[in-house]
Amino acid sequence: MERAGSLPGDDVDLAAACAAVLEETHPDRLGPGAADLLESVYADDVDAVCSSADEVAGLPPWEALATWLHRFVDYLGTKRALAEAVNFQSELFQSGRASVNEAGQRLLCRAQEAGAARPEVTFDDVLRLIAGITMIEFTEPGQRDRVLAMALDGIRHRPAGDHPAPPG
Repeated sequence: MERAGSLPGDDVDLAAACAAVLEETHPDRLGPGAADLLESVYADDVDAVCSSADEVAGLPPWEALATWLHRFVDYLGTKRALAEAVNFQSELFQSGRASVNEAGQRLLCRAQEAGAARPEVTFDDVLRLIAGITMIEFTEPGQRDRVLAMALDGIRHRPAGDHPAPPG
């Protein structure tokens, strides 16, 4: 993805978070470079998420999908301010979303083809599940990981007869 500029990683995240907060609270105080900074951070983040899918591709199918989803949740959990500042109708966001969808879809399809993920699950289903998890404020360390583990259990394919009986 094309970037507007570059700073060391932590400085970029801090600057983008500050710009996002300022954009929300005092839009009249932002300089012309703030939007470019936010777009640059977003583009870098999308590249990192997509590269992460490539990094786990050599793992067994279910492990690759689960590992990538854990990383994706970690990423989303740290980017709330940035997410609030991104223009969801922009070409950059749409392109980034398509790239993330493609990366996740590849991992999900591979897990489905291996019989490790439920065949009826779409990547859009997974994204909605993950989005819900990342929007929650958890009350204790480790709680998000437990909730994510339960969500992943819902995506994992179980052989016929290995499903709990539906409530009465």
